[in-house]
Amino acid sequence: MKTYNNKEELKDDVNFVCSVVSDEEYKKSLINELFNRWKWTSNDSPWSNKEMELKEKKAIQTLMKLSEDGISNHWEGEHIIFEEVKPHNYNVRKR
Repeated sequence: MKTYNNKEELKDDVNFVCSVVSDEEYKKSLINELFNRWKWTSNDSPWSNKEMELKEKKAIQTLMKLSEDGISNHWEGEHIIFEEVKPHNYNVRKR
């Protein structure tokens, strides 16, 4: 299975398919297949797993900066702590 590094490689392959294949339905099928390969393997694709992995790593790093007490070493303000008030289930912030 071919993997793509960028959309320029995809464009080259699509142009090749368009110049060689005359059957329109088959051409569309091949182009869709090439697009899907680019979509899931290329670094410049917004659907790329690599892009999602980077976003997930950033989220994990952010969460790890918070202590178990909810205090961040980057936050200068106050974190909101909700407490349950009896007999109703209202979430109220401590003062």
